[in-house]
Amino acid sequence: MVLDGSAREAVDGWWAGIFGCSVEELWRPGAWVRAHVLAGLQGYPGIYVLGYADTCRISAPEPEVAAVSAAVRDRGAAELLRPDAWQSMLPGRIAAVHGPSAHQYLDSLDALGLAADVDEVAPAELASLRSNCTDADWGEGGFDAAISPILKIWPINVRNGGHYRQDRRG
Repeated sequence: MVLDGSAREAVDGWWAGIFGCSVEELWRPGAWVRAHVLAGLQGYPGIYVLGYADTCRISAPEPEVAAVSAAVRDRGAAELLRPDAWQSMLPGRIAAVHGPSAHQYLDSLDALGLAADVDEVAPAELASLRSNCTDADWGEGGFDAAISPILKIWPINVRNGGHYRQDRRG
Protein backbone atom coordinates (compact mmCIF):
# COMPACT_ATOMS: atom_id res chain seq x y z
CA MET A 1 0.00 0.00 0.00
CA VAL A 2 1.49 3.35 -0.98
CA LEU A 3 0.86 5.97 1.67
CA ASP A 4 0.65 9.72 1.56
CA GLY A 5 2.04 12.22 4.07
CA SER A 6 -0.95 11.85 6.39
CA ALA A 7 -0.12 8.24 7.29
CA ARG A 8 1.44 9.03 10.66
CA GLU A 9 -1.42 11.37 11.54
CA ALA A 10 -3.94 8.62 10.79
CA VAL A 11 -2.11 6.04 12.90
CA ASP A 12 -1.54 8.49 15.75
CA GLY A 13 -5.22 9.42 15.68
CA TRP A 14 -6.23 5.76 15.77
CA TRP A 15 -4.05 5.04 18.84
CA ALA A 16 -5.21 8.22 20.58
CA GLY A 17 -8.78 6.94 20.12
CA ILE A 18 -7.87 3.62 21.74
CA PHE A 19 -6.65 5.43 24.86
CA GLY A 20 -9.15 8.32 24.80
CA CYS A 21 -6.59 11.11 24.63
CA SER A 22 -5.18 13.66 22.22
CA VAL A 23 -2.28 12.71 19.92
CA GLU A 24 -0.13 15.21 21.81
CA GLU A 25 -0.88 13.47 25.10
CA LEU A 26 -0.46 10.01 23.56
CA TRP A 27 3.25 10.46 22.83
CA ARG A 28 4.21 12.64 25.80
CA PRO A 29 7.08 10.88 27.66
CA GLY A 30 6.20 8.86 30.74
CA ALA A 31 3.54 6.35 31.66
CA TRP A 32 -0.09 6.63 32.65
CA VAL A 33 -3.04 4.32 33.22
CA ARG A 34 -6.64 4.92 32.18
CA ALA A 35 -9.81 2.88 32.28
CA HIS A 36 -10.78 1.24 29.00
CA VAL A 37 -12.53 3.85 26.84
CA LEU A 38 -12.74 2.05 23.51
CA ALA A 39 -16.07 0.29 23.00
CA GLY A 40 -14.21 -2.86 21.88
CA LEU A 41 -12.36 -2.99 25.21
CA GLN A 42 -15.46 -2.49 27.37
CA GLY A 43 -15.83 -5.64 29.43
CA TYR A 44 -12.34 -6.83 28.47
CA PRO A 45 -10.79 -8.00 31.75
CA GLY A 46 -7.16 -7.54 30.72
CA ILE A 47 -4.65 -4.73 30.65
CA TYR A 48 -3.65 -3.29 27.28
CA VAL A 49 -0.14 -1.78 27.04
CA LEU A 50 1.25 0.46 24.30
CA GLY A 51 4.85 1.59 24.25
CA TYR A 52 6.99 3.67 21.95
CA ALA A 53 10.37 5.20 22.80
CA ASP A 54 10.03 6.64 26.34
CA THR A 55 6.22 6.53 26.35
CA CYS A 56 3.93 3.88 27.85
CA ARG A 57 0.14 4.00 27.79
CA ILE A 58 -1.92 1.49 29.70
CA SER A 59 -5.64 0.78 29.40
CA ALA A 60 -7.18 -1.30 32.18
CA PRO A 61 -10.63 -2.29 33.43
CA GLU A 62 -12.04 0.40 35.74
CA PRO A 63 -11.72 -1.76 38.90
CA GLU A 64 -8.01 -2.37 38.14
CA VAL A 65 -6.95 1.24 37.42
CA ALA A 66 -5.89 2.14 40.99
CA ALA A 67 -3.85 -1.06 41.49
CA VAL A 68 -2.18 -0.82 38.08
CA SER A 69 -1.47 2.91 38.56
CA ALA A 70 0.22 2.21 41.89
CA ALA A 71 2.22 -0.66 40.39
CA VAL A 72 3.58 1.37 37.46
CA ARG A 73 4.28 4.59 39.40
CA ASP A 74 7.92 5.68 39.08
CA ARG A 75 8.72 3.02 36.48
CA GLY A 76 10.14 3.83 33.06
CA ALA A 77 8.60 2.82 29.76
CA ALA A 78 11.41 0.35 29.02
CA GLU A 79 10.61 -1.60 32.19
CA LEU A 80 6.87 -1.47 31.54
CA LEU A 81 7.43 -3.01 28.13
CA ARG A 82 9.05 -6.13 29.59
CA PRO A 83 6.48 -8.91 30.05
CA ASP A 84 8.33 -10.30 33.10
CA ALA A 85 8.00 -6.92 34.86
CA TRP A 86 4.23 -7.32 35.02
CA GLN A 87 4.53 -10.59 36.95
CA SER A 88 6.64 -8.83 39.60
CA MET A 89 4.57 -5.62 39.68
CA LEU A 90 1.26 -7.42 40.21
CA PRO A 91 2.28 -10.73 41.82
CA GLY A 92 -0.40 -13.40 41.75
CA ARG A 93 -2.72 -11.23 39.65
CA ILE A 94 -1.28 -11.76 36.16
CA ALA A 95 -2.71 -14.90 34.59
CA ALA A 96 -0.92 -14.53 31.24
CA VAL A 97 1.02 -12.04 29.15
CA HIS A 98 0.34 -12.17 25.43
CA GLY A 99 3.16 -10.42 23.63
CA PRO A 100 4.74 -8.10 23.13
CA SER A 101 3.61 -7.69 19.57
CA ALA A 102 5.62 -5.29 17.43
CA HIS A 103 3.55 -3.17 15.07
CA GLN A 104 5.63 -1.57 12.36
CA TYR A 105 4.29 1.22 10.22
CA LEU A 106 5.94 2.58 7.10
CA ASP A 107 5.50 5.83 5.25
CA SER A 108 6.69 4.14 2.06
CA LEU A 109 7.15 0.61 0.77
CA ASP A 110 10.06 1.67 -1.43
CA ALA A 111 12.68 0.21 0.92
CA LEU A 112 10.93 -3.16 1.06
CA GLY A 113 11.28 -5.65 -1.70
CA LEU A 114 8.53 -8.10 -2.44
CA ALA A 115 9.44 -11.46 -0.89
CA ALA A 116 10.01 -14.21 -3.44
CA ASP A 117 7.16 -16.34 -2.04
CA VAL A 118 4.60 -13.50 -1.99
CA ASP A 119 2.33 -12.77 -4.92
CA GLU A 120 1.49 -9.10 -5.36
CA VAL A 121 -2.25 -8.51 -5.50
CA ALA A 122 -3.77 -5.49 -7.19
CA PRO A 123 -6.25 -3.58 -4.99
CA ALA A 124 -9.08 -4.40 -7.40
CA GLU A 125 -8.46 -8.10 -6.78
CA LEU A 126 -9.30 -7.62 -3.10
CA ALA A 127 -12.94 -6.90 -4.00
CA SER A 128 -13.88 -10.57 -3.58
CA LEU A 129 -12.20 -10.73 -0.18
CA ARG A 130 -13.86 -7.46 0.87
CA SER A 131 -17.32 -8.68 -0.06
CA ASN A 132 -16.90 -11.63 2.33
CA CYS A 133 -15.83 -9.54 5.35
CA THR A 134 -17.75 -7.48 7.84
CA ASP A 135 -16.76 -3.82 8.10
CA ALA A 136 -15.17 -4.56 11.48
CA ASP A 137 -13.08 -7.46 10.12
CA TRP A 138 -12.00 -5.46 7.09
CA GLY A 139 -10.99 -2.53 9.28
CA GLU A 140 -9.10 -4.81 11.68
CA GLY A 141 -7.17 -6.22 8.72
CA GLY A 142 -5.82 -2.75 8.02
CA PHE A 143 -6.54 -2.75 4.30
CA ASP A 144 -7.99 0.75 4.47
CA ALA A 145 -5.68 1.97 7.24
CA ALA A 146 -2.71 4.27 6.96
CA ILE A 147 0.68 3.20 8.32
CA SER A 148 3.53 4.80 10.69
CA PRO A 149 6.01 4.04 13.87
CA ILE A 150 7.17 0.85 15.66
CA LEU A 151 5.09 0.04 18.73
CA LYS A 152 4.99 -2.79 21.24
CA ILE A 153 1.55 -3.85 22.34
CA TRP A 154 0.21 -6.72 24.34
CA PRO A 155 -2.89 -7.61 26.31
CA ILE A 156 -2.33 -8.97 29.81
CA ASN A 157 -4.91 -11.23 31.45
CA VAL A 158 -5.50 -10.39 35.12
CA ARG A 159 -6.49 -12.60 38.05
CA ASN A 160 -9.27 -11.19 40.20
CA GLY A 161 -9.76 -12.77 43.59
CA GLY A 162 -7.83 -15.83 42.46
CA HIS A 163 -10.05 -16.39 39.44
CA TYR A 164 -8.52 -16.37 35.98
CA ARG A 165 -10.31 -14.03 33.62
CA GLN A 166 -10.28 -15.41 30.09
CA ASP A 167 -9.30 -13.22 27.16
CA ARG A 168 -12.55 -13.02 25.16
CA ARG A 169 -10.65 -12.68 21.89
CA GLY A 170 -9.39 -16.26 22.00
